[in-house]
Amino acid sequence: MQSAFLMDYIFWVFISTLAVVQFAAARSGIWGMLYAREWPKVTQCFALMITIVAFVWYFVTEDRNQPDTGLGLDANVQAFWFAASGAVAVSATLIITSVINHRWGGEGHGWDNLSGEAPPTGIAWLSQTTFFHAIRARIAYLLQAMPKQSSR
Repeated sequence: MQSAFLMDYIFWVFISTLAVVQFAAARSGIWGMLYAREWPKVTQCFALMITIVAFVWYFVTEDRNQPDTGLGLDANVQAFWFAASGAVAVSATLIITSVINHRWGGEGHGWDNLSGEAPPTGIAWLSQTTFFHAIRARIAYLLQAMPKQSSR
């Protein structure tokens, strides 16, 4: 691990990614990924404000324009921590919103496990259910579709 400079970068990317994901989900109607599902316009405004505040905090509080030979981040290190921070932020969003919205997306999400059809796939289904409910439906379908092995 490097310095406080790196920790600031990781925190900035994490917070910015959380806010951008919320903004995009609210704008696109992906209700299963929203922390405040009932207030999509407020979520958009709050996410935009958080993104701007994080950007201003990161670039105004210190001189971040540093060469990688000095205090700056090497491109490989920066790319790794950008991807890692972004992935953790998206994963945290999926987990937290599945917990917060667990009662909302359980029933009436447009798929019946008795129909024999596969559940919908893709991010668009998160407009009707949560990530955990979608994963559970997919696993239930796969288990139901597996051929039964006879015992000898």
